[in-house]
Amino acid sequence: MRRLHCHGAVALEAAVMMLLLVPLLVASLYFGRLALAGAALENAVSNAARYMATVPDENLHDPVRAAAARTAARRIFDDTLAAANVQARELTVAFMCDTDACSSLSPNSTPARVGVNAGFKFPNTDLFPYYSYGNDETTWLEQRAEVGREK
Repeated sequence: MRRLHCHGAVALEAAVMMLLLVPLLVASLYFGRLALAGAALENAVSNAARYMATVPDENLHDPVRAAAARTAARRIFDDTLAAANVQARELTVAFMCDTDACSSLSPNSTPARVGVNAGFKFPNTDLFPYYSYGNDETTWLEQRAEVGREK
């Protein structure tokens, strides 16, 4: 039987496959991390909205108690993100009563829905330093809950 002289062919095939598979693996891990961070942010928004739905109406009309409720909801939001180890850049959180901000709620009105709007930018400089989101590309999540339904 004659021996074929193919020394190094397997190593060459492995090197070519690694050149194709390693970037695919890195990209899938990166986008998986983004998906987990997005799910954690959505969970944080939902938790804060559910908390705001349980705040009594008289607390929403009193400026001091309303500020304390918004602070507590923001703490719930931040704790949920910290538990998931998510760090979002330029995080903006707004609390809404019906369609306006809760701070502009009139004394005689009772909101039917309260919600949380969160705007953020994911960090992207660790794996893809040459790709940058534009300055105006903020991702917004919104969650609303009916007042009195979450008690």
